[in-house]
Amino acid sequence: MVRLLRYLLLAASVALICTVAGAQVESFYEQQLRAAKSDYQANRFPQAADELRIAAFGFLDRPPLLCEALVRLTVVENALGQETALTRTLERFIEAEHRFAPYAGLQIEPSIKSKFEEIVMRNVPRATLKSWPACRRPSGCLHTGQERSASRVIPSGRWRSPARPLRGGRKQM
Repeated sequence: MVRLLRYLLLAASVALICTVAGAQVESFYEQQLRAAKSDYQANRFPQAADELRIAAFGFLDRPPLLCEALVRLTVVENALGQETALTRTLERFIEAEHRFAPYAGLQIEPSIKSKFEEIVMRNVPRATLKSWPACRRPSGCLHTGQERSASRVIPSGRWRSPARPLRGGRKQM
């Protein structure tokens, strides 16, 4: 009986430690997101980009926070003129949006959201935009009917389809 009680106490202690450690890991990525927001406000774009990349990595299992980090990272990379990184970030965002569709519910400052949408309209092929869940709603976040004459950074033929499998037959994320 005493032995059973010791095992139960040990198991409860381990469970408590794991819970506390898990909460600290999650709060670390949330701290990175908060720090990136303040760095962006202070025009410290390189620091904001680094923090947003770290936050996005930590939010892989939390699609709304992942998409928020990717939206902000897109705006920062655009401000830094990092076109290659911007292309990859947009690809990741579009893929997450196709799978989980969290964009419409994100609580992002209107200035960031409008900059992001301008970047998307300028860089993402119209066919990809039309398949974006946010654009299919009548009150869609992006107005795909608007004609934009801006050139695209991402040529249509180079844009990856979200459903394209990786090597080995797995789908990419």
